[in-house]
Amino acid sequence: MRTLSMAVVGLVAFVVEALAQSGGRPAIEHLAFEVEGHGEMTYGISLPAGDDRTRVLVTGFSLGGRGTWFFATGHPELFTGAISIAGSPANEPLDALGDMPIAIIHSRADEVVPFGPAEAAAQALEAAKHPVRFTVLEGVGHFAMGGYVSALRDAGDWIVEQWDGRKLGSAD
Repeated sequence: MRTLSMAVVGLVAFVVEALAQSGGRPAIEHLAFEVEGHGEMTYGISLPAGDDRTRVLVTGFSLGGRGTWFFATGHPELFTGAISIAGSPANEPLDALGDMPIAIIHSRADEVVPFGPAEAAAQALEAAKHPVRFTVLEGVGHFAMGGYVSALRDAGDWIVEQWDGRKLGSAD
């Protein structure tokens, strides 16, 4: 697994790109477990000086979407927003998100990652009055990347609206 840091219009995004898998969880967690016993640091995220730390987004697709859940719930102090695309939340503790807004994008026609867990997570977050946006796609297969673009743009706009609302002191 590798992560890429991108600065885009005052936003720092960490894109989780999964290249390997271990037990259904992002490989970086497996590596962290293996190396942690040796007292070594396994991964770190740092922002360049001067970046706006109120706008730090983690996002990913497929197993990267799974990694998005992992990082957002495992390190909520590092991120202020998350967008999971076609990713399963597995058993991550949703309450660990704090008040971090999360957009979830998933297709009912996804033939690789089941739709149900994403829907259940969205429903649980909505019931808890958590800032969540759930975009359900119809007829878009897992590998039909173009089918996700519009939803991702909308999710990004929604995240920015959430951030801007917080800056103005309005609550969701």
